[in-house]
Amino acid sequence: MCIRDSNKSEQIQKILSLEKRNKSFVDFLKEAAKITKLDLESYLIKPMQRLTRYPLLLEDLAKHTSPDHPDYNNLQKALNLIKKVERAVNEEKATQENRRRILKLEQNFVQGTPKLDLLQ
Repeated sequence: MCIRDSNKSEQIQKILSLEKRNKSFVDFLKEAAKITKLDLESYLIKPMQRLTRYPLLLEDLAKHTSPDHPDYNNLQKALNLIKKVERAVNEEKATQENRRRILKLEQNFVQGTPKLDLLQ
């Protein structure tokens, strides 16, 4: 399991802990699961899965679009834009992960148990 997976798992566990305290949230999740056949974790990861698929879709579409097609230039612009968005999201995820690690180290030092395991 990579670091991001472990962080994602922590976030999902926090959200799932709401189930124990909020009956209407539990009811909503059950109804949504009946209709869509998706659980909460699927909803949480779906936006990121889609974001990583858009560049692939646009690259494939561009590959099969003739340069003299009227949509070709807009397709190239869309491809460049979605790649820029994907890079920005990845950079922000890395920044947040680094902040989480620093916070964890800080908490360990404050608690008097310094652990320098930077991989967790």
